Order: sequence, then C-alpha cells, then structure tokens
Amino acid sequence: WTSSSCFGSGEGRREGDRFCWFMSSIGGERDIPGTRGRPESVFEAIFKPLIATVLRVIKDPSSPASKRVLGIFLLVVLAVYFLLRKGKSNASSNRGAISASVSSEPRITVKSEFDRIPVGKRVTVVANDALITQEDLAATEGEASQGNELRVISQAVPSVCELARCCDLYIITQCGSDATEERVRQALEEAGVYDAGLNPRKVLFCGTEMGRGSMARQLEPCLHIDTSAEVALSLRPFIQQVVGIRTPNNTRLESSSVHLVDGFADYFEKAKIAL
Repeated sequence: WTSSSCFGSGEGRREGDRFCWFMSSIGGERDIPGTRGRPESVFEAIFKPLIATVLRVIKDPSSPASKRVLGIFLLVVLAVYFLLRKGKSNASSNRGAISASVSSEPRITVKSEFDRIPVGKRVTVVANDALITQEDLAATEGEASQGNELRVISQAVPSVCELARCCDLYIITQCGSDATEERVRQALEEAGVYDAGLNPRKVLFCGTEMGRGSMARQLEPCLHIDTSAEVALSLRPFIQQVVGIRTPNNTRLESSSVHLVDGFADYFEKAKIAL
C-alpha cells in the first residue's frame, strides 16, 4: 500500500503517511512493482483502521467520532477491570475451598495412655532388642533355623502400633539373611503394626551397626530408638532425641546424654513413665 491509496489526500494523507511509516517500521512492506492490489494481511486489516482512528483522536479529541472512540475505550477498560476482579474473586474462593478441605481432614490424636508420641514426625526404631529380641533374631540365622518364627515383644506392641498410627515410622533391623528379613516382616504383620499404619516399604534391613546408624542419619528423624551404644552416641549430635534401651552390652550409655529406658514401652506408656 501507499499512503495515498490508504487514506486519500490532505489531512487523511498526512495521517496515512505516519501510519505507513509505523507499519514499515514493525515489518510492514511498502508497495513494490507488481504487488499493487494484493489482499491485505490480517495484521493490516485489524490494526490499520485502529491506528488511523487513534491518530484522529489525538489530533481532534473534541470531534463526535473521537468522543465515540473514547466512550468505547472506557467501556473496554471497565469490562477488563470487572473480568480481572471476578478472576481474583474466583481464585480467592478456590483458595478458601482448599483451606477448608485441608482443615476438615481428621486430626490425629494420641491415645490417652501414651505420651511423648511426636505426631506427624519421623521416627526411626531399631528392632534388635527393642521390638524383637536379639536372641530370637540370631536363632533364625543359618541352616538350622528352618521353622523358627519371630514374635514382636508383647509389651512393645501397643507402643509401636501407636507410633505407626501417629508418626512417619521407619523400622530398621540388623540381620544377615533374606530368610530373617521375611520373618521380621511377618512378625510385624502378625503384631498388627501394618494394620496400625506402618508402610511395609519403611521396614528396612542392614548387616552392620554402622549400616543402621547410617540409615537413621540419612532419614533425619526427630526421634531415634536403639540398643547399640555406638550407634546411639554417634547419632546424638545430629538427631534431636535419641533414646537407648538398656541391655547388658550398652552400659556406656549410663553416663551419656542419651535418654535411657529399660524397655521400649517405658518411654511411651504413661503408666510406666510415672514409675
């Protein structure tokens, strides 16, 4: 196009000159031989009359046409404002619905007979001598162990089930065979720990004391329960609360900062805490 073909002559032509300069500056093309009469592009069809009208409004804002354009512009602004306001209102209502659904979730309450249960927090427990006696674990190792079944210490069952219900519980067992691992899983299932809420994938196994200490440190619990003096003392600087269960082999814990109890349930059951 040329300015004369777009806008005629006189004032319209001068406006057309300015428009055609604008179009060429953003990628429009001037007429070249052999292209006169080509169809307008979508960009030209939409923005040519719009920019020409804006130029007329700037030149003569008091004309009737300018007033109509200004009126339309104000209506568009108001429409955009109300649309944005409606969008914000919908977003706020959605956030309120989400908050309501979160707050409506049942809150876990610890049973009255228990204390020191860190609800919703991560807890790691080493099963050796805390949940299953080391003697029983050793009896399941080797060829002569066929038919030997494991049982969770009866006094520990209520407390470990409450931990499984209220906490993000991990149980670590140090053992030396796949057969023992399977029997530990079976013992936890029979004791109802899985039904109480323990994820079977959070039952872990290792072959050394160093391994169970490394697992606990990587899991970063707020509470760790162990029977190994070496593991408990090594974790004490890194874990908020470390509890040791007394055995003949961990007397070193007596004079340490590790909280020491006689049995697993003694740390959680109110009746035993009071003794």
